[in-house]
Amino acid sequence: VACLIRVPSEVVKQRAQVSASSRTFQIFSNILYEEGIQGLYRGYKSTVLREVTYSVPLMKYERMMNLF
Repeated sequence: VACLIRVPSEVVKQRAQVSASSRTFQIFSNILYEEGIQGLYRGYKSTVLREVTYSVPLMKYERMMNLF
């Protein structure tokens, strides 16, 4: 669920880092105009996959600790 907010903010932040314009709202509206809502969620699948690969070992660790 956190990725629903984090990914669009990361996309805007990354575009701001390489853009000549530093106005966040202008970058945000430009993404929406040119690419639509999908533009804000570029990289969503890879971000979720990264989060899952880190959370599964943590859950396994917690279960093992509860056994002892």
